[in-house]
Amino acid sequence: MSRPLHLFTQTLSDPVLDVAVSQALLQAVADGYKADTLRLTQPPAMVAFGKLDLLQQGFPAAREACWQAGAAPVLRLAGGRAAAFHPGCLGIAWARKEDPGMLDTQARFDLIAEILTESLAALGVDARRGEVPGEYCPGASTINARDQVKLVGVGQRSIKGGSHLGGVLVCENEQHTKEILIPVYQALEAEFNPDTCGSVLSETGDAGLAATLQALQVSFGARYQIHECELPEWVIDKAHKLVEHHRL
Repeated sequence: MSRPLHLFTQTLSDPVLDVAVSQALLQAVADGYKADTLRLTQPPAMVAFGKLDLLQQGFPAAREACWQAGAAPVLRLAGGRAAAFHPGCLGIAWARKEDPGMLDTQARFDLIAEILTESLAALGVDARRGEVPGEYCPGASTINARDQVKLVGVGQRSIKGGSHLGGVLVCENEQHTKEILIPVYQALEAEFNPDTCGSVLSETGDAGLAATLQALQVSFGARYQIHECELPEWVIDKAHKLVEHHRL
């Protein structure tokens, strides 16, 4: 029997709570929750900063730029540099139970990259894995289109007993991504070429957020036994105790 996976699609309006819920689920899965969990959500507008961003001299200005753009600054759960989330995106947060001898870090990156490229290819995207020079939050696990524009990046965090893979897939309105990130990266004095921002809709002409969500569910469903669930109240309660870890 395939491994069970609890799917949550509930949208949260509070950006800091949204990140904290992912941390709460990671801890719950590591502590023995009955299934792995996957959040595929339409996120509120926010910029998820990495710890390296916080060390930059321009971080206070970058944080202010977020507010000016209507996006809340938050501390991301996984590593990496600043990434923008908004309602034209799908937030991806996958918490997995990990036992000794199971998949290592690179294998987990390989697996989610396979799922993402497969899902996007099913929509007609020329999806490839690899960093696009000048992209925001650069990394080898970027999934791009045509080696020209970034669609999604993936970050990973591991704790004893569990791992978390997360990212933001731009389905529609890459212009909003650009508008949020241009002043942020200018303040951080970090390289960023706005022309590297893409979206599923721009690549396909007709597949937006709803179609992308369905494609991801199909790809995950081919590998796992999916159960669509409501977020338990105890997870929300646990997340409320973690919000200060992510508030900037």
